[in-house]
Amino acid sequence: MNLKKLNNSTILITGASSGLGREFSKLLSQLELNLILVARRIERLEELKTQLEQEGHCKVFIIVQDLATMDGPKLCYDKVNELELSVDVLINNAGFGLSDEFLDIPLNQYLDLININNRALIQMTYLFLPEMVKRKKGYILNVSSVLGAMPIPNMAVYGASKSFVLSFSESLWKEYRRKGITVTVLVSVGIETEFFNLVKKRKFRFLPVQKPDIVAKKAITGLLKRKRIAYTGIFYALLVHLKRILPQRVVIWIMGSSYNSNLH
Repeated sequence: MNLKKLNNSTILITGASSGLGREFSKLLSQLELNLILVARRIERLEELKTQLEQEGHCKVFIIVQDLATMDGPKLCYDKVNELELSVDVLINNAGFGLSDEFLDIPLNQYLDLININNRALIQMTYLFLPEMVKRKKGYILNVSSVLGAMPIPNMAVYGASKSFVLSFSESLWKEYRRKGITVTVLVSVGIETEFFNLVKKRKFRFLPVQKPDIVAKKAITGLLKRKRIAYTGIFYALLVHLKRILPQRVVIWIMGSSYNSNLH
């Protein structure tokens, strides 16, 4: 993985204070660049900023912003402009998931999920992409999941939100690749993050768990290779392709059966 091509660039990471976002930050901090970290929790951001500047070679800026609010992405964009920085790499990592039967989760939680997993991602892309187009160069990495590539009982809204990210990203990859812009979507699942710990009581028994630092490296490698999809292992690629050849009702049955709803 030749990360050096990102030297002297400005990289913005959403959901940077924990989990996969934190690993992206640690990986990229080894380069000589500007790192803009966006998250809601100021204490975690400040702690991470101190760590990265002590151990890495980058200059770190933090933006405390809740991207799930309607004006959150625009406020974030305005704060970046105040820093007089132009974003070369946008990593749309912020998001969360919910796991239970559809009616057992309050509607407002679903709306929050859609706001951060989808609406904020669209807004951030819409705000930062034009400058990349003007420069005829830029990278956007969106975080999806293998669960977005197929129906997923008991995680219906989460799966649908990640399906949206997958379709949206693949479409933009085709639209903008000839304009010098790379849009890559990460497809993984079972990452050791806060979200995974939150839903681990409802296990998908056949899905392996991966370390977030490994996932981060594979995602950035795929991005720099201008891949349409960055898979974190052959297992995930096979799952996605099997979905395309198996009858849909078989896929639904397999995914539904893998979910152990009796674990509490």
